[in-house]
Amino acid sequence: MNFFYVINGKRLKQYLIISAAIILSAGIVYAEKSNVSVFSPEQPSAIYNVQTEKKVIALTFDISWGEIRAEPILKILEDKGVKNVTFFLSSP
Repeated sequence: MNFFYVINGKRLKQYLIISAAIILSAGIVYAEKSNVSVFSPEQPSAIYNVQTEKKVIALTFDISWGEIRAEPILKILEDKGVKNVTFFLSSP
C-alpha cells in the first residue's frame, strides 16, 4: 500500500520564518547580554526592590511627552511634601 504525504507550502514557509526569527532573536540576546545592563551581573543593573525597615516608595516619571505636563506634577509633589523624585528624559 502506498501513502502520500501532502505538505502545505504556505504553512511550512510560515513555520520556517517564525523559527528563524526566534533563533535570530535568541542569538542576538545571547551575544549582546554583556552590553545590556539589566542582564549584566556587574553594576550598574536594574534595581527592582530594596530591603528596608521604613515604609517608603520610589516614584519615577517619564516626561518625554513634554515639559508642559511636568509643571502640574511638580506642583502636586510640592504640595504633598515630596522632596526626591526621578524624572527620565528622552528625545525623539
